Amino acid sequence: MTVFAPHKGPRTQRIDIGDGLVMRWSTKADADDVGTLLSEAFRWEPFGPPVPAGTVPGPNEVVRASGRRLLRGNSVVMTEYDYALVENTRAQPGECPLVACACLHAVPGYYGSVQLQYGKLEVIATHPDYRNKGLIRRLLFDMIHPASDERGDLIQFIQGIPHFYLQFGYTYAVRTGERRARIPSLDLIPKAQVGETEAFHLRTVTLADIPYLVQMSTPNRLHRDDTHLGLLFDEAYWRYTTHDVYETKQSIFDASRQTRIIVDATTGKDVGVTVSSFLGQWQWDLFTLEKGLSFLDAVFPVLRGMVTMAKDRYDDPEAPPEDSFIDHLVIDLGARHPASLILEPLVRPGDFERLYTRIPSYAQFLVRVAPVLEERLSRSALMGVSGTLCLDFFKRVQGSSGRGLQMMLERGKIVSVKDWVPPTPQERMMEVRRRLEEKGRVQVQTKEYGASLAPLSFTRLVTGEISLDQLLEQYGENSVKDAESRLLLEVLFPKVQHHFSSLWW
Repeated sequence: MTVFAPHKGPRTQRIDIGDGLVMRWSTKADADDVGTLLSEAFRWEPFGPPVPAGTVPGPNEVVRASGRRLLRGNSVVMTEYDYALVENTRAQPGECPLVACACLHAVPGYYGSVQLQYGKLEVIATHPDYRNKGLIRRLLFDMIHPASDERGDLIQFIQGIPHFYLQFGYTYAVRTGERRARIPSLDLIPKAQVGETEAFHLRTVTLADIPYLVQMSTPNRLHRDDTHLGLLFDEAYWRYTTHDVYETKQSIFDASRQTRIIVDATTGKDVGVTVSSFLGQWQWDLFTLEKGLSFLDAVFPVLRGMVTMAKDRYDDPEAPPEDSFIDHLVIDLGARHPASLILEPLVRPGDFERLYTRIPSYAQFLVRVAPVLEERLSRSALMGVSGTLCLDFFKRVQGSSGRGLQMMLERGKIVSVKDWVPPTPQERMMEVRRRLEEKGRVQVQTKEYGASLAPLSFTRLVTGEISLDQLLEQYGENSVKDAESRLLLEVLFPKVQHHFSSLWW
């Protein structure tokens, strides 16, 4: 799947917002300034090496590396022209001219059987001296959202400051996945027996391994067969994270995802893949084996190999062991992954993250995923249903296309989905009068299904983040017209499993 067509050349959009501030799009020449802005904006955030007690943290080098990496022109998720910037045109010599920024990523994913491109906002920052001036609002509404909508993103998500992005047309509607777990100390990992040869070892990935990586990272291989909403690990992703990012690596914090092929020490054959990442904490993101192999035999040799790999990568060999970056492990493989089950005695329960989610047009999104909705209908008690589903959202929210939605169904097929304006009480009364006057005539009345849902709450139902019962319970104004409407919504939009990695680039 092609993720997105790279923007051809620099973007010319430039917006003067007063006080010497101008919004514009980036080029490669902005990489160092973006890195400087991010390192200052995230100075006090816990990303990267621990800060000794009683000391003031310096600029955040982990986030500096991220910004510079995204603007090198070889990123898998964006071009060097996809960072929206606020520039202070009155900056003094030697002063970083950038005061706010937000970039737009594109990542491949799926909704059931339908492949999608997800728009993803990332690495958003404002210099402390320029906060609370509405700069991020301007960047999102005047630049990022229009650019995302123009290229056809039907859904967007972002991980960010709690509550902050709710004011920009987002709501919490995507989960990173099932609850994570944490090995609080790597000393809990059993040591290999003295004189024992490890049954499995890890080797570095080459370009020739990319087809194997794609083959081994499908949802069923990752033990996420029942996941209905997630991201795809495609050829472009693997090429970038295992090769291209190393070609332009400038910092120890570049290439933060470490991918290794698992090799059977006895046969010398490649038998699996493991991926871990580091952004303030070490996390196990992916672990898959060839069918027929025992996770019980492989999990501890693989873990021990990963610990050695990570410590060699990040630790200062002259520093004492207590200063290690790599002292615990977050497991994000999914609660039903065999390794998660095997390691359960060693771990402490963690949590998952909810991602802000924006669907600019429910109508366009539902038309795109109609095959999934129709397949759900075909397996339900409503197989072959006909009628009209009307949803009232009470008001139109900025960044969303309408204040209501109308879906036409015919014999189990979705024939149209469009924005809809609910009738006023007067219009409803006149419609009832019209029908009474026409009583006795031969008419074919289609079933009318309906619900009233709080603004943006429908997003959570569309993504399957919560069930209809939960949606009705959590919002006082939400209601459904009747039992038939409830059943239809439950069939179309069940609660489902998600698998999203919020920082996979």
